[in-house]
Amino acid sequence: MTRKSNLNADLVAVEMRKNSKKKSF
Repeated sequence: MTRKSNLNADLVAVEMRKNSKKKSF
C-alpha cells in the first residue's frame, strides 16, 4: 500500500511541477 501511495505522490508531484512550469511561463 505504501508503495502505491508513493507512486501516486510522485505522479501528483510531476503534475504539480508541470503546472508550476506552465504558470511560470
